[in-house]
Amino acid sequence: MPKYITDTEMKKIFAIIAAALSIAAVSCQKTPEAVSLEISDYTIAQSAAFGEDVGFTVTAASAANVTAALIKDGKQLSSVTIREAQAGVFAGTFTVPYVKNMADGEYDVMFMAMGSGSDRAEKTVKISLAHPEFASVSFVAG
Repeated sequence: MPKYITDTEMKKIFAIIAAALSIAAVSCQKTPEAVSLEISDYTIAQSAAFGEDVGFTVTAASAANVTAALIKDGKQLSSVTIREAQAGVFAGTFTVPYVKNMADGEYDVMFMAMGSGSDRAEKTVKISLAHPEFASVSFVAG
């Protein structure tokens, strides 16, 4: 008399096949390579005047966006975020605010590159800021 497979045995066979297929599927997947996020290059003026726009470029190949922030004594004075790049180069400008009581001197510009996940890279550079000198002042009576 022929031997038949019972329902319980069939369920065990299906479970073994499913486990084998899932192991095979996981082992065949490529592991994503870790992408190192870094700021490889940048350009920015070494000096500027209060009230001016300062242009910059930041090269960060795998970044989703780059933020440039002007900082003095831990306080952010101005910032801009660039979300579009040309071949990994982010270009933009930020405005140096004209503040009467701010001293001339060195300020920090922090470039922050953010990846698509939680990856982040920072680079801080110095910029010398001074109040503009006007050749003459004219008063107009109205």
